[in-house]
Amino acid sequence: MKLNIEGDLMRRVIAVLAAVAALVVPSSASATPSASVSPKSVDFGRVPYNGGCSVVADIPNEFCVTRTLTITNTGTETLRGSGAKACERYVAESNGCFTLHASWGGFVSAGDPNTCLFHEVEPGDSCTVVLVAFPSRPGRIRGFFVAEMATLPLTDSVTTILVVPIQLLGVPA
Repeated sequence: MKLNIEGDLMRRVIAVLAAVAALVVPSSASATPSASVSPKSVDFGRVPYNGGCSVVADIPNEFCVTRTLTITNTGTETLRGSGAKACERYVAESNGCFTLHASWGGFVSAGDPNTCLFHEVEPGDSCTVVLVAFPSRPGRIRGFFVAEMATLPLTDSVTTILVVPIQLLGVPA
């Protein structure tokens, strides 16, 4: 009979210790970021190629054609921009952004340093990214703008990838 009482007491002690450990030891699971982007795609329309557009100190001149994307933190964790790029092809399976042709054309991002790329975005808040059409050739130019938003602290490896199809028609200046 004594062994049963000790066994029951031991099980209760282990159960209490496990409950305390669950409350004290931080979870190893990272928060999953959640964000949305608007608009879902961008068509710059007819844009002069080699038409004098230049971006100096992240500010496009008056000859540039720009569009603004709004990124909204739809999750419960603070997000911070951890990267952005424009490319010719995007492969979702490998999260790869590739430019295969030197004559692709192109786009750049610009704007002040308080945009999504350098700024913390609290849950429910939004930030912006300015895209600049920068065609280097005539014709239809298609690609993707890819933004990465990570939860804080930035040491977490979880990243939300927002992919926006972009296109323009390069016309003579």
